[in-house]
Amino acid sequence: MTESNERIVLASRPVGEPTLDNFRSEKLAIPDAGPNEMLLRTLWLSLDPYMRGRMSDAPSYAKPVGIGDVMEGGTVSEVIASNIPHFAKGDIVVGRTGWQTHACPMVPACKRSIQREHRFRLHWAFSECPE
Repeated sequence: MTESNERIVLASRPVGEPTLDNFRSEKLAIPDAGPNEMLLRTLWLSLDPYMRGRMSDAPSYAKPVGIGDVMEGGTVSEVIASNIPHFAKGDIVVGRTGWQTHACPMVPACKRSIQREHRFRLHWAFSECPE
């Protein structure tokens, strides 16, 4: 079975509480990393209250998610392939690549690489979050 990039896109703007009808699941081919890009596999996705505001097209401090676009979200990802000198395969990075299993961001989308000695702390922080 070929692996695919599974992503959640905004299908319509919610009126009141968001429902499943406001989202659409898509499966696409995993993209190749182009020049100055890297291929990431999402490990953790942050789901935060601010995302509700991003679903609206009302004036806000942040640009709304477009209809048909991948939902906004902070991520912790593993570098699968890199065409960026300071990111290597196996690095763990923090970025904003949204609700998808794979992404090919350019350099500004990922702010930092998590040092190997801090990975245990990251795992502990996510596993100890209250439900």
